[in-house]
Amino acid sequence: MIGPPKTMTLSASDRLGRFEILAPEGPSESGSIDSLAVLPFVNVGGDEDTKYLSDGIPASVIDRLSQLSALRVVPRSTAFHFREPDQDLSDVGRQLNVNAILTGEIRARGETLVIRVELVDVGADRQLWGERFTGTLDDILATEERIATRVSESLRIELSGEDRARLARRGTSSPAAHRQYLEGRYHRETIIGNGLRQAVESYSEAIEEDPGFALAYCGLSEALLILADRGWEPLENVLPQARNAVEKALALDDSLAEAHASMALLGEYEWDSVTAEREYRRALELDPNSIDVRHQWAWFLAMAGRFDEAITVVRTSLEIDPLSRRANRTLAVFLYSAGLYGNALQQVLHAQELDPDGEILHLYKGQVLAAQGSYDEAIAELKRPSGEESIRLRHLGWTYARAGKVGAAHALLGELHELSQEIYVTPGFFAMVHAGLGDNDRAFEWLEKGLAERDPNLLYLKQEPEWDPIRDDPRFDELISRIPYFIEN
Repeated sequence: MIGPPKTMTLSASDRLGRFEILAPEGPSESGSIDSLAVLPFVNVGGDEDTKYLSDGIPASVIDRLSQLSALRVVPRSTAFHFREPDQDLSDVGRQLNVNAILTGEIRARGETLVIRVELVDVGADRQLWGERFTGTLDDILATEERIATRVSESLRIELSGEDRARLARRGTSSPAAHRQYLEGRYHRETIIGNGLRQAVESYSEAIEEDPGFALAYCGLSEALLILADRGWEPLENVLPQARNAVEKALALDDSLAEAHASMALLGEYEWDSVTAEREYRRALELDPNSIDVRHQWAWFLAMAGRFDEAITVVRTSLEIDPLSRRANRTLAVFLYSAGLYGNALQQVLHAQELDPDGEILHLYKGQVLAAQGSYDEAIAELKRPSGEESIRLRHLGWTYARAGKVGAAHALLGELHELSQEIYVTPGFFAMVHAGLGDNDRAFEWLEKGLAERDPNLLYLKQEPEWDPIRDDPRFDELISRIPYFIEN
């Protein structure tokens, strides 16, 4: 029977405010608990100013607990599928194949933040531990550490000295910097222009609060490079700042896998595949279980045309994290780029089952259908919003061209030119539509412009099927021979 809650007050140095013990119990004697899912917290009241904490706090707890060798923790990319506040935890546990689930609620009351967490043994359908934290935004960092420690204690995990150090490890001791870092991570996950710009701003503010915060520099570098990759910023505008950030991260903590992964990503955008491969391998040595590093490594392999290796890496990740939306999307892209269109379409449909609201999947499905010659179906998919307007327009324009709808393709080129007055549109986007039209001279004019600007999209020339209409033109191989990235490979 659960007794009455106990309340105690911590010293100011604990930075937790008051907390209430709701139900301290341990796992049953009949079976140990060795697997855990941490679900996104419920933002009670829907306060927009603290919305990022609903993902940020559980993500940080996952990061800490994932360091424990005795506990399998479901990656956040899968655990964060389960957002419904009143879902059946026993059912969730079965789907995720875990013994225990941690849930939570966040409520903002003026300047006060109330966080309630609960750890449940889903097999026995009973609470193992629960606690309510009352404090301010400055208490979040210590609260995360407290939650991770109490979970490990409640699961009766035997911790080594190294395990305890990992649980207590902080990227920063500044509550304000940590808060800005969580905001940056939240906005980075949107993978759209405005979200990435907000991520850059949040990471920059975290660095201002704590210039020694290595992870914030990693996040800043990645967000800047993704902005260029998606065509929202010219690469030359972001490259110096991205390099400065990643060099600072490595100088602060050379043992940080994320810092080496950031240097590898930078190597890709600087067209230096030798550095990229070396740094990816070093990142995987430091953290072989990192889903994020494995994902980036797979993209590196795909860009090098090593599709068998790339697909194997993603499939291995899916064995660990089968519900990962990102990994399932990526596998579809790799199968498509490898020319396995039937398999790619099946994978897109599977990804849509996992993520029915995923707008980007309409773009992927449209690409596959177009490659199969099902142009009308492809056009219908590519007309739907994708969250990637300039990318959607280039693929729709290419598909119109291959379908013989020349007027519509030229109209799409006009839309891209109009859009380029508002945001940066990379030369490769225009080149692709001209390639679809069979207008080789104009396609190569734009590709030459892209080469001069080091357009990141040119790194996909070898594997994107959309370039097939101009692939036999002698200028194609000659242009590729002038891209240092491909020379090294």
